[in-house]
Amino acid sequence: MTHLRGGAWLLLGLLLCGTGCGDTTLGVDVVLESSVSPPQTLLVSLYSLERAIVRDRRISVGTLPGRVLINLPDETQALRVVFASGEAPVRLGGTAVKARAHSFSLAGLLLSTEVHDRDQDGVPDGLDNCPDTANPDQLSAHGAIGDACGGAAGDLGGAGDAGTGVPTVIAVGEGGRRVRSLDGLSWDHFAEVNPNGGNDDDQLWGVGFGGGVAVAVGGSVNGYSLTTTDGITWSHENRQARAWMGNVAWLDGVFVAAGGNGLRTRSLDLGVSWIDDAGFQKAQYPDIAARQGIAAGLGLAVAVGTTYGGNPDVGLITTTSDGRSWTERRHQGASLLEVEFGNGRFVTMSETGSLLYSSDGIAWTPVSIGATKGIALSFAGGAFYVTTDLGVHSSADGVSWAPRAGLRSIDGFFAGRYLSFDGLDALAASLDLAAWQSVYALPPGTAILRRMAAGSLTR
Repeated sequence: MTHLRGGAWLLLGLLLCGTGCGDTTLGVDVVLESSVSPPQTLLVSLYSLERAIVRDRRISVGTLPGRVLINLPDETQALRVVFASGEAPVRLGGTAVKARAHSFSLAGLLLSTEVHDRDQDGVPDGLDNCPDTANPDQLSAHGAIGDACGGAAGDLGGAGDAGTGVPTVIAVGEGGRRVRSLDGLSWDHFAEVNPNGGNDDDQLWGVGFGGGVAVAVGGSVNGYSLTTTDGITWSHENRQARAWMGNVAWLDGVFVAAGGNGLRTRSLDLGVSWIDDAGFQKAQYPDIAARQGIAAGLGLAVAVGTTYGGNPDVGLITTTSDGRSWTERRHQGASLLEVEFGNGRFVTMSETGSLLYSSDGIAWTPVSIGATKGIALSFAGGAFYVTTDLGVHSSADGVSWAPRAGLRSIDGFFAGRYLSFDGLDALAASLDLAAWQSVYALPPGTAILRRMAAGSLTR
């Protein structure tokens, strides 16, 4: 969150390392919802996967937003970080992060009155290992479900993966299908709702990572979301959104999703519940649900799509810095299908294959490669890739594009490998964009894969 202008406060030791602190530091960028006055003090709590490390350590703060620095023992560990305001009204915020030994790790969270804590034990529902039974100690013998909820080794769904903290890539699709990989080659822990699902309420249109959690979103008449901290066990199924959710992005401690009928919604508790501030709009974000209609960077989330019921319908670009208030930036041209962020720049593609780029998410510049139909857009391995009726073009900056003869559509990049949906029912990987190997085929059924994303999970 380099746009923060607030102060920085040093919280030494935090009862974690005493006089043995080294050079392992965690920075937490704290943002405050704009509707209330900033607190004078913060209550800081840290939790490992197995227990509370320190609870409600009070510190004085300057002007929010700002950064809290925490010295940690020199070890790599997965942490849950929870901040609360020291004065009324009580605001709560939390995130998950992997702190790496002898390194500076950075996390962000939003302090809000709308973060849910059902059992009122001070731990947000999205981080709580037993969200319906108060357990402020967060004791868990196996680092998964809390002991207060009867947690056992089997709750991990695969104990060999617990606590690894390694980066993960997840692909999702129709029928609630989802599958993960830790290296881009071996894919496992496939799950589904309906092997023959289609465009229905079990459809998963997209997936995003943040705060040590992956959130998959979709639906048809209503939205559908669920979360995972390991790509194995999925929980917090939610079907309450008023319209389908097209995809999701991580914006400085908040998940933001966009979808049908103008849906632009946010989650303050790591995908457990959603707040719909934007209201109804005759618009879709994106034009077609199976597209990347939202992306985040530079302190903004950008949603692209189209109006409907107009004469004619036009492309839309709207932005938010907090997931609550949205500003329309563009209302013209062809319907927009996808948006990506990379190398400090946003790029969006229309249904006619035209492109727009922006260095701030606010002002947009058109660029043409001569295409008449847009098919796919991605950012992978340090470059943008666009697939149109002219084939595949690539660009490092979204401004200058070069044709890539014979190249297949690129859908992701993970662990040094480019990834591509191979016929929508399989996955292929390549180290050099020339030689491809098939790495995964879906089990029997008609439901296909739609999107993939990569990030770090807590376990």
